[in-house]
Amino acid sequence: MYQTKKTYIKSEMKVAPLIFENPSLLMLLEHFRFDLVVHDHTVEQLCLNHKVNPALFVTLCNLYNSFPSSGIVGLVKDDIPTIIFMLRNTHNYYTQVKYPEIKQLIDEVNAKNNAAEVKLVELFFNNYFDEVIEHLDYEEKVVFPAISAKFGFPNPTCFSSNEKYSMSVYRDHHTDIESKLSELKNLLLKYIPLADDRVERRNLLLALFDLEFDLTMHSLIEETILIPLVKKYEAEKNLES
Repeated sequence: MYQTKKTYIKSEMKVAPLIFENPSLLMLLEHFRFDLVVHDHTVEQLCLNHKVNPALFVTLCNLYNSFPSSGIVGLVKDDIPTIIFMLRNTHNYYTQVKYPEIKQLIDEVNAKNNAAEVKLVELFFNNYFDEVIEHLDYEEKVVFPAISAKFGFPNPTCFSSNEKYSMSVYRDHHTDIESKLSELKNLLLKYIPLADDRVERRNLLLALFDLEFDLTMHSLIEETILIPLVKKYEAEKNLES
């Protein structure tokens, strides 16, 4: 089980005990495409092996451990493409892993519970995930290419847009996504009568909580780390020009 009290992570700490304490850090390793076999490495050793700024990874680890964001202290301009790389990997995780998993779990609940309200769950989730896809597309086609172009970083996608990204659009998408997921959990916990679907419903709820947690981290990384870092180096670039 997850421990409720988690460690404030520092670069000299060993990685494996931190994962034992909070298994959600495995998802962060995967989003960075780090090896899941961490040996006896410290956080700093693991980061240097994968050519990632330890200060960036430590900042994100502490977000995953529920500590307030420390902002962009110790981060540099070259961390921007690393953050974008990591966020793009989360997009693949949502669309290729979590969506099929949750869709399958909804089908399992439907097979065990023929209450009319259950049929709404699939419709509600599909509508919800359409909004998630809309937000991810906005990032892939507008935000990430615009940031990469601004600083001359490679943009490893076929997307390019002249549309200026908007922080208000960014935040509105995040708020809508979070509120819709809460409504879906409320449906399952409060309003849909239980039949022979106790195990399936529990598995579905746990998958939804996992998705909610990772989407919350996604939003926090963008709003408290990526955007402030971009703004900092935009201001420096403007001063130089």
